[in-house]
Amino acid sequence: MDLGISGRRALITGGSLGIGKATAAGLAAEGVDVAIVARDRSRLEAAAQELSSNTGGRVIAIPGDMGNGEDIARAVDEAASVLGGIDILVNNAGSSPAGRIEDLDDETWMTSFELKFMGHMRLSRAVLPAMRVQK
Repeated sequence: MDLGISGRRALITGGSLGIGKATAAGLAAEGVDVAIVARDRSRLEAAAQELSSNTGGRVIAIPGDMGNGEDIARAVDEAASVLGGIDILVNNAGSSPAGRIEDLDDETWMTSFELKFMGHMRLSRAVLPAMRVQK
């Protein structure tokens, strides 16, 4: 399939496994340069190497915790610097806590909220100004 996005640059969080990794594979196969972000450096680097080998595309690994504002800023800066900008953002980091609502304490919920909501919002805010300029 040709989506007409070859030459674009993407930042994908949660890119070392599951949906994030599959999204990175699809975009790289379309000719998109991809930066994948995840917390586990060794799994992330292995995923980037595998994706690059399988698709022939450019895939770089940027370790980081998207629940941490400093890691978000660093990941965006590094991806934009190495790729030459960011055209596509895929917010996919983290998983929600498993269990029944009455069995999960507030700290568990807040950790999930910090990652899944605030992390996604912070990341979107970090890339939005440059994306608007690039149109």
